[in-house]
Amino acid sequence: MNAILFRQSRRGLALVVCGSLIAIACSGDTPYAPIKKQEPARVTVVGGTVRNLTDAPVAGAVVTLETSENGVSATTKWMFDHPGAASDNVPGRRVTLSSASGRYAFDNVAGGEYILHVLAENHLGAVERVTVPVSTALLDTVIVDVQLTPTGSFTGNVFLEATTALANTVVYVQGTSYVGVTNPSGGYTISDVPVGSYTVRATHSRYLDDIRSGTITTAGQVVGLSDMTLKVDPNIPPTATASAPPTGCEQNAVSLSGTATDVDGSIVQYAWDFEDDGSVDYTSPSSASVSHAYPHGTHRAKLRVEDDKGAFGFAVVNFTISPAETVYVAATGNDANPGTRSLPKQTIAAGIQAAIPDTVGRCPATVLVAGDHTESPVLLPDMIVRGGYNSVTWTRAANSYSVVNVQTTPALAANINNPGNRTIVSGFDFQAANGQGGGPPTDRNSIALRVVTSSAVTFDDCRFLARNAAAVANGVNGTSGGNGVVGGNANANTPGTGGAGGAPGGTAGGTGGAAGVGGCGAAGSSGTATFCDGTPSGGGPGGGGVSCAGTTGANGAAQPANGTAGTTWTPLDGIVGVAGTGGKGGGGGGIGGGYIGGGPNPACSTFGPVPGGGGGGGGGGGGAGLAGSGGLGGGASFAVYLFDSSPVFTNCRFTAGSGGTGGAGANGGSGGLGAAGGVGGVTAASHGGNGGSGGNGGHGGAGSGGPGGPSFCVYRAGISSSPTLTGSVYVTGVAGAGGAGGVRPDNVTAPAGPNGSSGTVGP
Repeated sequence: MNAILFRQSRRGLALVVCGSLIAIACSGDTPYAPIKKQEPARVTVVGGTVRNLTDAPVAGAVVTLETSENGVSATTKWMFDHPGAASDNVPGRRVTLSSASGRYAFDNVAGGEYILHVLAENHLGAVERVTVPVSTALLDTVIVDVQLTPTGSFTGNVFLEATTALANTVVYVQGTSYVGVTNPSGGYTISDVPVGSYTVRATHSRYLDDIRSGTITTAGQVVGLSDMTLKVDPNIPPTATASAPPTGCEQNAVSLSGTATDVDGSIVQYAWDFEDDGSVDYTSPSSASVSHAYPHGTHRAKLRVEDDKGAFGFAVVNFTISPAETVYVAATGNDANPGTRSLPKQTIAAGIQAAIPDTVGRCPATVLVAGDHTESPVLLPDMIVRGGYNSVTWTRAANSYSVVNVQTTPALAANINNPGNRTIVSGFDFQAANGQGGGPPTDRNSIALRVVTSSAVTFDDCRFLARNAAAVANGVNGTSGGNGVVGGNANANTPGTGGAGGAPGGTAGGTGGAAGVGGCGAAGSSGTATFCDGTPSGGGPGGGGVSCAGTTGANGAAQPANGTAGTTWTPLDGIVGVAGTGGKGGGGGGIGGGYIGGGPNPACSTFGPVPGGGGGGGGGGGGAGLAGSGGLGGGASFAVYLFDSSPVFTNCRFTAGSGGTGGAGANGGSGGLGAAGGVGGVTAASHGGNGGSGGNGGHGGAGSGGPGGPSFCVYRAGISSSPTLTGSVYVTGVAGAGGAGGVRPDNVTAPAGPNGSSGTVGP
């Protein structure tokens, strides 16, 4: 006959097979030998030894073996199936005691799952799961050895300074869950502590802790610790104050703040319980300032502060949150409607106006917008504006937007700076039209949204589309100056008049005369004469100097690409050239000398004086050439234009078009030609001098080319524009090219004006 011996310890199940003839020899290695049974009975024995940590046997341990089904013990199942019934005789449960040598045994155990419980005085209990296999031999034995941990107790007394009420001081073994509480006399006992060395601490509210050390070495040992006396805690708890606005609105976060002082230490932590429900929601080592959003209703928040010695101070604040109102806007509505679900407003502008908090205690409303709109809304502080809604159900499907066609006037958010009540905009697709030429310079731009001096506005799930900036005109060519008029011829006794100057700016020639009075053209010739007896006699002198040509105007200077970036963006045009100056008229000719009575020949004394011939008039100066104007500057394409603003954009899309091409600069006009002087008059006595020629007019300068316009998804202007962009998509455009500079007619020193600068481009 064969026997199979199973050994199960806390580390698992060991199988030992012994032959029938040496069963007793095998029993020397096990607490029990296989139990011999008569054929054909098959039986399994569960047995083992209970020992402590020093491997000494534990006598009198209560050992319970009960069946287990899916982890549920027989006792548990019995109590569940028989509520209120006694559990003294639970089917499937057997109990025995360990012997003086620590041994125990259960015979006739059927195959299956079991739970083995072991309890012993002054020891920690043990639980083992046991698997009894279905018997394959006539005699099987399952060995389950159990090791118990010995326990002991700590006892002692705790006294409190300045009081005889000694109950309820908590005494515990540090690092464990073993704890005791003092009785009215201050005595305590901490039981079932496993053997080992420990630190025992006593603690009582408003007293300083005290500790003792002790060691338990054997089962059932009672270790008495020396008395402990807890001193009164001298720490003064901190004081706290809490504050919040008495009222608020449902969609806006409440700003909570507080202060704290500690007269004998310092504050190490601020903590808020937002709902005063016992759960700490916010902590900071340095500040009690925090914001939290609340639903409508009455609320109380509690501030807790802790000092450097572990003491706490508390304060509470109460406030009321009002519900948010809603204004409805639909493209099919009417602005005369009240803005309800059934009678919505028609325009976003009317909805925003209806949402302004115009009475005390009224919260800013949420504006819900359905359908597409052609308008340029002006966003205001302290409100929520959401688009993309269905005008029947007033719900918004994913990726549904209200298109807002702003044309050439961008939507505007200006002076929104209340951090406690941010303006929130979502679900819109702002679209600008192409820029327009011929009107104000700002109409050349294509801008979907302007944000000006605002820091408390958030755009969530929005789209911004700028189209192409306008094509602009070239500059206007300067006109040429008129030619001067030829000076008048002199008669025998009358000087010639000066010729008129060409327009604009040409100076008339001087009138012929004794001194050649007139312009500064070429000098008129002197008159000639003789005495009656043939002796030469001089006539009057001709006109003055020779520098009579007008000056040439300079070309217009180059213009930078970026326009004037203020609260609006204005493109810069190319710069006009400088006009030339007119030529000066020629001087008049001198008068001729006449016959004069007297002289060396006495016969001449009978003649009186005879006048000489008149001087010719000076020629007129040529007119000035006018300047060519600069080409117009190209407009900008900005999806969003920021000036001194720091808005927040989350999950938005920005699309920019092309910047405008700058116009070409215009050509300068040619200067007019100066005219010739008139011919001097002739008499029997003399010949008058000819008039001088007028100078040519100066050429006009050429205009510079207009700069190309920029293209940006988000253009930052001013010194403090710093947006927060999260999860955004950018579709960049193309910068505009600068226009060509105009041409100056002289084609010598600077024949062409500078080209306009190309625009810039960015995300």
